[in-house]
Amino acid sequence: MKPKGLSLTVKIVLSTAAVVVVIIGVTLAIAAQQASRAADESVNRVLGSARTAINAKLAGGAAGLTEAATAFSENAAFRSVVESRVGTDVLDQTVVAANSLKAKWVQIVNAEGMRLAKSDEPGADAVDMSASAEVRAALSAKTASGYGATRDNELLQLAAVPILGAGKLVGAMLVARPIDDAFAEQVKMSAAGLQVVFYAFGAQGAMIPVASTLSKDDAVVRAIASLPVAARNSAESRVEVDLGGVHYVGLVESLSSAAGQRVGGYLMLRDRDAEFAAFARLQQSLLLSGGVGIVVAALLSLLIASQITRPVNKLVVATRRAADGDYAAQIPQTSNDEIGVLAGAFRGLLADLREKQELVAFLSSANTARTDRVQIASATTGPRITDAGLTAGSRFAARYDIKEILGEGGMGTVFRAVDTELGEVIAIKTLKQDFLSHDSTAL
Repeated sequence: MKPKGLSLTVKIVLSTAAVVVVIIGVTLAIAAQQASRAADESVNRVLGSARTAINAKLAGGAAGLTEAATAFSENAAFRSVVESRVGTDVLDQTVVAANSLKAKWVQIVNAEGMRLAKSDEPGADAVDMSASAEVRAALSAKTASGYGATRDNELLQLAAVPILGAGKLVGAMLVARPIDDAFAEQVKMSAAGLQVVFYAFGAQGAMIPVASTLSKDDAVVRAIASLPVAARNSAESRVEVDLGGVHYVGLVESLSSAAGQRVGGYLMLRDRDAEFAAFARLQQSLLLSGGVGIVVAALLSLLIASQITRPVNKLVVATRRAADGDYAAQIPQTSNDEIGVLAGAFRGLLADLREKQELVAFLSSANTARTDRVQIASATTGPRITDAGLTAGSRFAARYDIKEILGEGGMGTVFRAVDTELGEVIAIKTLKQDFLSHDSTAL
């Protein structure tokens, strides 16, 4: 038995729903592509503005530290202590300078570059510090600033100023301000709310977070350490990283010493999903409206399909009944479209079949059938029926009005007529003379 397929109504509903789904899918795909492009452009603008703001903040901090250190070094009492080179007195001045400048430490060197004291190491050795680019600049009566990293992977903002006394250079002061979480939070305020991570280069060039507006847990450390080598070796590079389930897009920018050696850098991070917030809302609206559209389209298509398939189903039922010999099905006129034309044609076909069925029933009935012998010349059909007086519009046997010829065969001709006395449609069959002459039992 052949399996039953989907009905026409179901096919129309499903096809309509499929069209709506495809339209919504294409719309979402195009919107997603455009939103992605717009989000990237927005991120680039934000990152560019943030980089400018952060660099300005760092430059301003370096300039402020240099100016404060210069003002402190111009104090006459301070200069005289440096000139005396008395260790305890110089150490005391470094401590006072560190507190005044809010520095991590302050170091003072003499005119030859030998360290006299360091504020956080009372017993610091007298080492030659002229290898430092910042110190060399200060010993040349110039100010200098830059960044440095300690062996403990701390990142420092450095400023070096000369110490001048009596028209000559008596030494230099090197000031270090720590880049810590508090500093990162200050920078974040200038960076349009972006997350900021400062890092120093550790062993084998590893990027080690030292200050961050994010946590410095293992996940952040691993994410920063996993950044591509190209990001570590370039002065500016765009990166993407996942932290805490958030996809960030950022820029890496390096920080260098006064000699231009990269000692670390900072990473600006922008939550890319935040740029998609508007699109996410639009997407939800499209999905919601699309779902409503699918339901409405399904209901409308069901209604339209029912109007289309209802007369079709009636035609199918009538066809099956006609195939079984039942021509009594009634086909109403529902529309003037193709379905209506088909229904009209089928209605006419059923009417013809009913008339023929009635004719067959009439001819098969022994009680109602009547045979009259008519002598007809064996000539062509036209003259033969004319001679017998059986033509459309004539009356036969003073009772039967001849309407038309229903058919002609080897035995004779069949006419449709109306019995004027009973008001019924009857059939009159005439037999050919030559047929009767060959078969005496034919009548």
